[in-house]
Amino acid sequence: MLIFLSILIGSIVALLVPDLVLSVKPALQPAFAVAMAFVGMMVAPENVRIFLRSPLRPLAGVAAQYTIMPLIAFEVSLFFDDPLLRTGIVLVGCMPGAMASNVMTMLLKGDVILSVTMTTIATLICPLVIAFWLPLLTDTRLPIRVWPMVWNTVWMVVVPVCAGILLRYRLRSVPVWFERAASVIASCAITLMSDILTSYYSGNYIHLDMLQPIRTNLFYSDTCRSDSPQTMRRTPLKKS
Repeated sequence: MLIFLSILIGSIVALLVPDLVLSVKPALQPAFAVAMAFVGMMVAPENVRIFLRSPLRPLAGVAAQYTIMPLIAFEVSLFFDDPLLRTGIVLVGCMPGAMASNVMTMLLKGDVILSVTMTTIATLICPLVIAFWLPLLTDTRLPIRVWPMVWNTVWMVVVPVCAGILLRYRLRSVPVWFERAASVIASCAITLMSDILTSYYSGNYIHLDMLQPIRTNLFYSDTCRSDSPQTMRRTPLKKS
């Protein structure tokens, strides 16, 4: 409950002062790497042994993910007429699970190793999935930068989680206060990611006419105000 409340409060702050929140954007990836290390330390050795007994579960999960999600996204896209918007919706359905899914799995006492393994496999094969589904469902082809996706997954997820698991194996057990600290750190990483995304899109795409007076009253002096402050409009999608 605390993480959802912190995300809500952080999102409100991000909407009101997006520039301030975006100033901490360089800390996002390192913060996630640290959070994933703590996530790995929450994996008990017995959980690793249980996972190794059924190694096909991640493959089944990824197969279901990359079958159900693109098809559902395609069905949703049929409600819109703009071809670019429809392509974007299908593209979202072809995306792998992000690092936040691993943190949420840990916070909700799920199978962290399964989540991390699915994230890694899904990221590695994501270009192939896009190359298959996007032309089939939208008749569109996009160039995919494969190496940055793989590299980010390796250094932000795989390496920190493996390091945390190995450290937990050496320690055998961790105190209760450490588990609480890991949950807080993971929650902070999720909140930071949510705030930065909210700030970015509020400053570029989201229609925020109702927030403009609040921003003007709170963060601008009388000398900086204009009689008709410029409102932010949703960027229209251009049809090809």
